[in-house]
Amino acid sequence: MFKRFIEHLRKSITTILTITGLFCTSTNAQIGPDSLSSPTDSLKSAQTPYAQQNTAGRPILHSLTATYNARGDLHTQSLFFKESIYHFNQLIYQNYTGTSDIFYNHPEIQIYDFMDMGTPRYIAPVNLLPHQHAVFLDGLHVNNPLNGLFNLQHIPLDMIEQVENTLHGEAFAGTRHSLTGGTHLHSRQLNNENPYTRIMYREGDFGFFNLDITFARKLSDRLAVQLGGINKYYDPVSNTYHGFQYRGGFRYRWSDNLFVDTRFQLNREQRVMTRFINFNTHKYREDRDAVYGQLTYLPQKYDSTTYWRLQWSATGDRNTVRSNEDTFRVDQYFDYYHLAVSHQRPINKLNIKLRMGMNQNRFWGTPFHKRFIRSALELNTLLEYPLAQNLNVRYVMHNYLREQDGLSKDGDAVLRWHKKQNWLALSLHYKEREALPQEDLFHYQEIRPISALENESMTGISLSGQWKPWSNLKINGRLAHRSIYDEIVWRHTHFDNSSNRNFSAFVGSIRLGLWKFKFNAGGQFNLADIHLSPERSAWGQLRYHDRWLKGAIIIDATANAHWYGQHNRIRYQPVLQRFYWDTRETSGYYVFSYKIVATVKNAQLYMAMDNPFSYEYEYIYGYPELYRRIRFGVNWVLWE
Repeated sequence: MFKRFIEHLRKSITTILTITGLFCTSTNAQIGPDSLSSPTDSLKSAQTPYAQQNTAGRPILHSLTATYNARGDLHTQSLFFKESIYHFNQLIYQNYTGTSDIFYNHPEIQIYDFMDMGTPRYIAPVNLLPHQHAVFLDGLHVNNPLNGLFNLQHIPLDMIEQVENTLHGEAFAGTRHSLTGGTHLHSRQLNNENPYTRIMYREGDFGFFNLDITFARKLSDRLAVQLGGINKYYDPVSNTYHGFQYRGGFRYRWSDNLFVDTRFQLNREQRVMTRFINFNTHKYREDRDAVYGQLTYLPQKYDSTTYWRLQWSATGDRNTVRSNEDTFRVDQYFDYYHLAVSHQRPINKLNIKLRMGMNQNRFWGTPFHKRFIRSALELNTLLEYPLAQNLNVRYVMHNYLREQDGLSKDGDAVLRWHKKQNWLALSLHYKEREALPQEDLFHYQEIRPISALENESMTGISLSGQWKPWSNLKINGRLAHRSIYDEIVWRHTHFDNSSNRNFSAFVGSIRLGLWKFKFNAGGQFNLADIHLSPERSAWGQLRYHDRWLKGAIIIDATANAHWYGQHNRIRYQPVLQRFYWDTRETSGYYVFSYKIVATVKNAQLYMAMDNPFSYEYEYIYGYPELYRRIRFGVNWVLWE
């Protein structure tokens, strides 16, 4: 293990040094919204009582409210409508196989998992499919514009600072290719006070290991740089997985009023997937690169209530799926360009945000008879107004104009009462999703497109709240109903609009801290025409935190148990890379895992195991989990 660690450390450092010259044009993380703590802060927090580690009281941040003070430090404004579901300090409790793992304890989100190391992993809200759900990274919409998916394996959990969900709308950065407000990932930031260099190494059974390195430095009072990367490897004889992500960027303060952030990401994912039903072994490969950034201007320094911001991005993706046994090969390519201007200003009690943007998507490949270009304009308006001391209203309107497709409008409205950490919110939501190129232009073998597809739409209403009677107890709940109209569904040879689909769901959770332990539990129950998610599910988590050997070692232990009930059989079409369902049902199953971490000074050593009883289960039909999996790792902050 040690020799392998040294060898991959050497290779990774060499690679990062090779791309150092690129940091003038891009970055690992958005140097904008969420610079809350450094990795060393996370290690230090383990030395405090657990109740003090809870980040529930942190300001909830959003990319549209992030600005800087004269020293170049991040200055943010709280948006109470946002709901944080993950913070980097919680990484110590996660069984690491990917960023999607953080959603296991959030039953409103379903993980579409092939149950094998390195395979793509997707997420969607209860009773929705992954192509209907938007994912944002640092305010940038990252779903594939051809098939609507985003593989969360592209984002290592180590680089994530905070995750927020806007399941019922409430999203300011909209998109025409989803029915939800989206999941917002905010990447780790360079902390001006504590620049850091960190190494994370993991190794496990079946030949799995990866190495993640982050380097950050403040080079002057005006310039700060950050570089990082992760190498991933898995080779259990017949199946091979290789992947990496390199990231970096810089933050520069031109003056007390003008700041620029630029960043880049280079992603490579390659995996052999074994299909037990309908399709035999096939190969998946995706190369995805992105450069994006923003320029922020404050008319008055130290004042983040009014600002102008220019945002830009360029993304390229080369995706291939093929199988020699089933004789298919599909190559799909796209280049996506985006430019937007946003402005925020208060007028008395009314807070106004405007965002106007344009984008262009160029795509081509074997399923398309020519290269296509689709351009669009968008105008988003957000209004926030305090009706009373503890009562606020928020309204968002999205307007889209795409060439040859006309104008469409989406809207969200939220009424929220809050008092200290107790709150109650009523949300209304309407969203349209236009047909993806995969649905109306894909032409390959027996698959034929239908050009007259109607836009599908979804209306939703939800009532959610939080009650915190004392500091160690918190209860959350949400009751929601959604209706989908003209849903675009797969008919085995083509896509078509289907009849309406309705579903209601109740989700609840409780968090209780006692002495050195913290207990979290929750579950969901839904009534639906089609159960894409289990009709019932429940989860529980027990955490332990203590200091041993007179404080020389800090021990953190976590045990998880999940139960999933019956649901409609979920299938996967690899040629299209599309999930769909049939009328038959799958049986319920249990999932168990645990993790033990020892913190010594600036290093965390851990062991984690998934499925310790080798219980066989599956979510996607034909892709079962058969084995227990064990991993060892170290998180080491070398210096600040």
